Amino acid sequence: MDMLTLARAKKVAQTLVDAVSGDVGDLSETVEQLAMDLASLVTDAEIINQDGDLASALILNRLRQHIWQFDEFLVCEIGSTVLTNTMKFPFNNSKKSVALTNVQKDINYAVMAWTDSEAGNIGDIQVTDKQVNGFKVAYSGSASTATIKYIVIGGLIK
Repeated sequence: MDMLTLARAKKVAQTLVDAVSGDVGDLSETVEQLAMDLASLVTDAEIINQDGDLASALILNRLRQHIWQFDEFLVCEIGSTVLTNTMKFPFNNSKKSVALTNVQKDINYAVMAWTDSEAGNIGDIQVTDKQVNGFKVAYSGSASTATIKYIVIGGLIK
């Protein structure tokens, strides 16, 4: 590893320490800078390998989890909804509209969805038709019912 790569790695490590300890001013700028620093690290020819990519992905994921837990401006809503399917396989009518409590600035937000409980095979969870005031969620399987939990991330900052 050359001196430039080592300096970049030390800068990324210090940024992570500052972010976790809360010693940063604007957290969104810190995340953006950290992402750029990580991108420059993994594009260096000396460290492009599976271990380097995996390590940077794990570091960035941990930082995102920290931010999501402690900064409410990024996580704008957490909720759940019950979907039902009254049709027989291979048909499915489980699609349901979910209204957001906070109207978004735009549709550039992410919805992370997972099943909490299900009666049968749910297949894939599909989030579609995002609008500033809501989105639609469905599953592709043959389950008769499923409780879907979701987190809406972003969309409040423009």
